[in-house]
Amino acid sequence: MLSEERLPDDDFWGTPLEAAPRRLDELLERSRRGLHLWAPASVALDARRTLPVHAGVLGEVAELERLSFLERAIVVAVDIASGDVRTFRVGHAGGAAPPSRLAPPPGFEGGLGPSSGALAGQVTRCVLWDAATAASTWHPGRYRLTVIAADRASNDVLVDISRSTSTVDRAVREAEAADRPLQAWPPPDPTGGLPRYAAIDGSPPPPSEPGVVLAAERVVVVREGTACVLYGAVRARPGEEPRTRHTTIVPVTLVVTGTETPGPFVIPMRVPSFERSTAGDGGLIARFAVDLFPLAPLAAAPQTYFVNAFTADGRSVPQPIAVVAG
Repeated sequence: MLSEERLPDDDFWGTPLEAAPRRLDELLERSRRGLHLWAPASVALDARRTLPVHAGVLGEVAELERLSFLERAIVVAVDIASGDVRTFRVGHAGGAAPPSRLAPPPGFEGGLGPSSGALAGQVTRCVLWDAATAASTWHPGRYRLTVIAADRASNDVLVDISRSTSTVDRAVREAEAADRPLQAWPPPDPTGGLPRYAAIDGSPPPPSEPGVVLAAERVVVVREGTACVLYGAVRARPGEEPRTRHTTIVPVTLVVTGTETPGPFVIPMRVPSFERSTAGDGGLIARFAVDLFPLAPLAAAPQTYFVNAFTADGRSVPQPIAVVAG
């Protein structure tokens, strides 16, 4: 869901101790349960020197205690032009190592018992980029931001990144795009196994709008030779995606978190498209089926994982997969 809320710039670059309480009061007054994200509409990085956002959650008291929002929350930023993804942890200054283990979030802990129904909220300020400490900057362009935590996701917010005093030469981005690999990744299995970039049994139909959908077995038992198969289908708007001689490559990034291990595990994929949309919009259809076990250490720490897929055009709902020790 794309958010239309916008806040004055002073709420982001003003006094943090004043801005966050205002956002919390807003959540409580409107009883807007769930995760929420606020971000500036546009940022000139050379002038502002930082890129701050506010992330928050509203729910029942016991629900928030189990969610551990500041420990689990991750801001995902998607470059709409390229589909490239960045992730930032909300707590611990956005960069310190996450705790190795957390209590399961609400709904995955065996029941909370009686609930009082009383609501509580949390709001925090998170700096996604700081000129004083950052090793690299953001390319000028439009980004779509979302905050995720366990099986929940916030509203989406669009942010335009620019530089007010620097020359922006499109040739620089074009040269960087030319350096990106055009091959599918992970590479397809030449014997017809996994990974595979075609519709197979278990594959979901493509979404009706540009974006991505996922499907998977709800429970996977870890045994020798067992695969944790994730199926996906993408509908992409026609654009400037990298092309090979016979196909177009669609960037898809998987962001995986767990009930006990917050992660995230980030898996950038390059999915080939062999189909055009029949809707007459010139869009692309891409499909994939991959085994997650070789791509992320899920089998080593059995728990329920949540797989989120992000593309330049949209994101999936979190796909839960319970990984169980055999």
